[in-house]
Amino acid sequence: MGLDGGAGMSYSDNISKKEAARLLGYSESTLMRHVKSAGCPAPYKLGGKLCFSRQEILEWIEEQKRNNRVMPR
Repeated sequence: MGLDGGAGMSYSDNISKKEAARLLGYSESTLMRHVKSAGCPAPYKLGGKLCFSRQEILEWIEEQKRNNRVMPR
C-alpha cells in the first residue's frame, strides 16, 4: 500500500508552482507576490525544481478560513 492508503500508489507532498496557484485560485504571479509579502507558505527547491508543500498550502487555506470569517449583518 502507498503512503496515501491507495494500493500501489505513492503520495508526494511536493507540488509545482502551477498546482499551488490552482489550489489557491491565484495566478502564478499572484502566488509569488503573496509569497514575497509572507502572505502564504514559501516554496523550496528540490532537485533544482521549485516546489510547494501541498499540506502547508491546504493548512494555510484552512487557517485563512478560520481567521477571516465574516459575520452577516
